[in-house]
Amino acid sequence: MPADPVISMGSAALLIIDFHNTYLKAIRTREEQSRWKWFYQLINPTVLPNTTKLFAHSRLNQIPMMYAKIDFIEENIGNRSHSHRKPGFNKLFLPQE
Repeated sequence: MPADPVISMGSAALLIIDFHNTYLKAIRTREEQSRWKWFYQLINPTVLPNTTKLFAHSRLNQIPMMYAKIDFIEENIGNRSHSHRKPGFNKLFLPQE
């Protein structure tokens, strides 16, 4: 197993990718609730509190924070990255903000 990388605080930043409020909206249909149950079991008790801690730590220590959003403008998967062409929950289209 390779050794953990040594990261210099002067050259590090916190990168947040695809963190949308849309994911937190209530799901209305039973089918959608069943499909996304695993997601909500993780996002509320684990992901949100830990992300909040990361934000607070970064601000306190003046670590730069960058935000990136993966967005698709077409239903055609031709414009998606290779990782988003895989089967699964990749047919999720978020409203344009």
